[in-house]
Amino acid sequence: MADKKKSDKAASSPVPSATSAKSDSAAPTAAATTASSPAAAATGASTATIAKGSTSTTTTTTAATTKRDAPVPAYEAITNDPLKLEDYDLMAIFPGLFWDIVTLGIMCYFVVTAPFTKVEESFNVHALHDLLYLKGDIAAFDHNEFPGVVPRTFHGAVGIWFLAQNIIQAFTAGKPEILELNVALYIIRFCVAFCFVHSTRSLRQSVGRIYGASVGSWMSLLTLSEFHLMFWGSRTLPNTFALIICNYALSAWIDAFKPITMKEVREQNIERRTFGGPPLSFERDTDRKLKRVTTVKLPDPDAPKTGYEWSSFILISFGVYVSLVHRLELLAFFAPIFIGELIAGRFKPVPFIIVGTVSAVVSIASSVLVDSYLWQRQDSPFWPEFESFKFNIVEGRASEYGVSPIHEYFTALLPRIAPIALPLSLYAAVVDPRARRLVLPAAAFVSVMSLIGHKEWRFVVYAVPLFNSAAAIAATRIYRLARGVVSYTKTTVTTTEGTKTTTTTTVKRQRGRASLVHRALFSPLLLTATAAALVATHVFVQISSTNYPGGVALEQAHRFIKVEYYDDDEDKVLPYIHWDSYAAQTGATRFGEANRGEGWRYSKSEKHKSAWEYAASSPENADENESKAWKVLGHIRGLDGVELLKGAEFDKWLDTVKADILAGRVSWRPRFFMFGIRLPIKVVMKPKVFVLQRTNWKTE
Repeated sequence: MADKKKSDKAASSPVPSATSAKSDSAAPTAAATTASSPAAAATGASTATIAKGSTSTTTTTTAATTKRDAPVPAYEAITNDPLKLEDYDLMAIFPGLFWDIVTLGIMCYFVVTAPFTKVEESFNVHALHDLLYLKGDIAAFDHNEFPGVVPRTFHGAVGIWFLAQNIIQAFTAGKPEILELNVALYIIRFCVAFCFVHSTRSLRQSVGRIYGASVGSWMSLLTLSEFHLMFWGSRTLPNTFALIICNYALSAWIDAFKPITMKEVREQNIERRTFGGPPLSFERDTDRKLKRVTTVKLPDPDAPKTGYEWSSFILISFGVYVSLVHRLELLAFFAPIFIGELIAGRFKPVPFIIVGTVSAVVSIASSVLVDSYLWQRQDSPFWPEFESFKFNIVEGRASEYGVSPIHEYFTALLPRIAPIALPLSLYAAVVDPRARRLVLPAAAFVSVMSLIGHKEWRFVVYAVPLFNSAAAIAATRIYRLARGVVSYTKTTVTTTEGTKTTTTTTVKRQRGRASLVHRALFSPLLLTATAAALVATHVFVQISSTNYPGGVALEQAHRFIKVEYYDDDEDKVLPYIHWDSYAAQTGATRFGEANRGEGWRYSKSEKHKSAWEYAASSPENADENESKAWKVLGHIRGLDGVELLKGAEFDKWLDTVKADILAGRVSWRPRFFMFGIRLPIKVVMKPKVFVLQRTNWKTE
């Protein structure tokens, strides 16, 4: 009887509850000291057998086991999303939609501030005009008379046309002719801006998923601080169209760093749409309301298509397409990425060759078909990007437009277009191995492009998103080290008693000591530099808006010319306006032909000069025309340079600033001001384009 009570007591002795565990580890305990087999002893289980009459009962109790997650590398733990809402820094709390709206809003403001286009955009902006208004009359397209130095593809223009024409049709109820031409140009620019913002949104989401929401937010903030991306991201530049597609390809590549299935991608998108930024509960000290999407291992070859395979397919196909159709120099951009993936074994050679070959064939075929038709070369089909490559590289004609030192990209152009991201990305590559995967391909691409004599910032702009992503890692690291990094230790306790298994997870939170160096030096410098770059971006767009005198001249010509001059004529003759090459290079386009519907005639051809009654001309041609009995109706001033105030001018500016601050005259005035304070710069303007009238036009 005593033995029976002892056995009952042993069988029913309680196992320590996992939910009450407070320490980082729990030692296995046994409910009984007798093991019935070596296997039971090895697993920490005990068995007690109780006999009563002809029956026996066996009770088995398994001790609690403890599992601690593998430690996360220190550099990765710094940027990862915290587990608790209270530990999120300000940058991580901002929802992704906030950055999208701010970026699109600022770019639309830039469009309104500087709506005209430069000579680099001429082909695409006139292609869009002709696709919208000339439709099937390809023989009348602008490029037939003004083909440019090398032919360009219509693919980018056709894509924006498809988007813009639907918006214009909706606004005009199917009658686009009633819409003013300059309004159509605004719509086109807004469409390009939207596509650019959407591509950067896709890249930001991928960066945020892999490295943490704070890193994604910093990437968006760095993009906002870069004038060239924000200003030219809404323009019909061939490089802009290529950059948009590159962003989607890079987004797919970064997604493949931690592949997830397509189902999980959809679940994550629902989380992001519901909660904006990081999917958190708004209750303190609770886990996230929705389950965080976790990564999965690479599947077996026979498993269904996963996110990794899909991301790789997008990267290869988009990279090949944008290189062969839009900008052939992008082969040097994607080649290091492809080679790195092949060497690391993430790309299998045979599928890579198949996808790359099929993408190349389809891309070249689509370019030949579309461009041969629109360039009216059906008899001799051609591939525009190959023609450009042959002209610039094979024949070496690019050097005719200027040759720069081999170090120009690294020492001048990249610091100009990515003033904060470039040094931060180099810092990230030193302290964080993950950033090297982003920086090395970008640096390799810029190094290859440095071998070409003619250099422009737009030829290497595709590397900036990678520098921004790496720089965002560094910015997050600096910001969090200045505050003290929060670390977590997750312990899982599993208890089995009979057939019942209980699993409890305990997370221990600990905030590290803040780094005095980062708090006192790096963090203030980072925030100050970012704020200064945002101010500079605002100032640069105001200055750049003065650099389009040709577009302003064509617009103002309609005000200088008085139509009532013709009302007394029995046979009414409407104006015939011409603009020269300088005006065409600085903003005058067919979208400026505001009165074309009323019968006014416009031309930019150098033929039939005697037929012109009015002209928008550069100063050199204006002097020549003045001697030929032309009357100057007015002139348009344009940018001639920017100078910093010095000496007495600077002292006077400083006194004025002090007086304005003391008098409370501080308000938002955007042109060359920052909150009502005029900046210490002088924008030098001089007459650039003249509007002329032929004095004897009535007698000719």
